[in-house]
Amino acid sequence: MLSIIMSLYEQFYSDINKKYMFDMINDIIFKKTEIEIKKDPQNYELYVNNFDEIFNKGDYEEITDINQVLLDYNLKFFNEKIEKATVNTDLSTLLNERKKFDNGLELKKPQKLSSSIDKLSNNSEIPRDEYMNNENMNNENMNNENMNNEKKYKTININSSKRTNINSSRFNYKLNLKKNEIESIDINKVTKMIVPLEENYLFNIPILTLTISELEYDITLQLEKIIEGINRKFGVYHTIENHTIDKKDINYITIDIRDISGTKYKNNDILKVNIINVINSTIAFTCSHIHKDNYKVGDNIKIINNNSFTLFNILQEPLKIKKIENNIIYCRLSEKYEESVYDNIDMKIMNISNQNIIYFN
Repeated sequence: MLSIIMSLYEQFYSDINKKYMFDMINDIIFKKTEIEIKKDPQNYELYVNNFDEIFNKGDYEEITDINQVLLDYNLKFFNEKIEKATVNTDLSTLLNERKKFDNGLELKKPQKLSSSIDKLSNNSEIPRDEYMNNENMNNENMNNENMNNEKKYKTININSSKRTNINSSRFNYKLNLKKNEIESIDINKVTKMIVPLEENYLFNIPILTLTISELEYDITLQLEKIIEGINRKFGVYHTIENHTIDKKDINYITIDIRDISGTKYKNNDILKVNIINVINSTIAFTCSHIHKDNYKVGDNIKIINNNSFTLFNILQEPLKIKKIENNIIYCRLSEKYEESVYDNIDMKIMNISNQNIIYFN
């Protein structure tokens, strides 16, 4: 009842939520590095200072959505902080060792560049003037090559599994460009798209349309090739038109994939889990509803917002679907666990076997 009364702002900024999430971040990092970040009070200040930026930049509907972003952001931030500190320590040790080595040597005075060139001109068949001309030409060619490289656009790809909004599908979703380290001004045009082929109306005709409203971009793609996967077939679509994207500085884009008639796919494919049963080496997820197009036996699923620390180790890796019965998904675990039931959870599942990839530039 408390989550219904409190606003998302109040839940996110509450002391309980701050402490809960910081403890989880600390425990996850400790398991990987054996370093407890909460021992340094400055780390908590760094953690809290990011709250405003995370809250204001996202389009969140539930506390679990924003907590997942908070978790991902801080795990990356503190892991990079620890790695940088380790590198600096190693570098300091290396420099000290180098100083000891240099103190025991008599360093030679370096030769002047002009004397080296003179020596080359005296002992080589290439005259000194010709040598200098060749050097200038080489430098000019290198500068021209660098200029040409700067004009080329780097390859960018986005995956529907990296989407921001929970209530979405692989055919209609939002993506946080900044979180995925993509600058919108670097996006030039769509070149191809890889999509799992499914038995729904989108694939009746081998043509799909793609719209990115924020960039005012519409494109048509045609099926060029089919790739055989382990459990699914994948279609490689290439663009028919050669439209380029007008440069805009934005943080989010909305991907909207439809059939040639422009009919929107309306089924959300992220499942809400209500109950989890663990029995020996089997785990069962009781969900609110499972649409037949979105999940099938043999697919791999991933928990995308696991706020249960007890289940974190069990659900850290993707799980393969062994059986689907009514609204229950059964998966096999890598080892046996004690029988247990979890019914006070707020967890969601994504099928990572049927996500699409879009390539730019």
